Amino acid sequence: MIRRGGAVLKGLFDAVIRPSKFVKIRQATYLRSRLGLVVQFVKLSWVFLTNLLLYAVPLTLAGVGFTSAATAPNWFETSAQSLVRSPDVLWRLLVGTTQNSAFLTVATGVVLLAYHSSILFVLSSRGFLRSFYTVVYATSAYLATIFTGVMYLSTASGVDRAQTLIIDVQKTVFYAVIDAVDADVGLPGGRPDELVLSGLSPKGEFIIGLLIVAALYFIYSLYLGARINHEMSRLKGLVVVVAIALAPVAYIAASVLYNTAVA
Repeated sequence: MIRRGGAVLKGLFDAVIRPSKFVKIRQATYLRSRLGLVVQFVKLSWVFLTNLLLYAVPLTLAGVGFTSAATAPNWFETSAQSLVRSPDVLWRLLVGTTQNSAFLTVATGVVLLAYHSSILFVLSSRGFLRSFYTVVYATSAYLATIFTGVMYLSTASGVDRAQTLIIDVQKTVFYAVIDAVDADVGLPGGRPDELVLSGLSPKGEFIIGLLIVAALYFIYSLYLGARINHEMSRLKGLVVVVAIALAPVAYIAASVLYNTAVA
């Protein structure tokens, strides 16, 4: 238990102070055999699942993000009533945890696809597992922090101005893409007014600052993963980072063009 706690503290220290150590693949010699590849893939999947639960369960217990008020179905109540006093509470925890886990899981898959595709594009791949390692650790630490901050803003009191700012920033990006492709579409609520940074509460300022720092760490960790785990040059690492940054823009543009064509 003490050893595991020490490993967690070391991981947190590396994630904040030494991100290059945090995303650097360990025991790379195991990647030289098929059995080693399978073992490392299973270990990484377990690491991701563990971190996913550490992210989603406290979020659900705190009432942040997705929560459920549904009662347990009969089959679950019958199975769980001998194990817990209140099957309904356990059911709500499971449903909320699953919903809160889904977005981070999907986001991790999208990032992994875009990340490794960009690495293949610059012809510098040293194996999919190295990309998987980088993305698992980067999303578990930094992207999970971003999601937690955004979900907190959507439910907390006293941060209305910060919540509006985040929504307006997203709308601004959408409308920039819409204007670039000259599409006749819009978003609910229309175009946002100019982005106003004043009027934020101290709590809102802290969360916005946390989101910015986490986003910078996330991008930087992907760059370090490309440079260290795939042994890329600085230029190729920057190309990968730019590709990751442009992936959401490309998705928005494709969605706008598709909706325009369907309409």
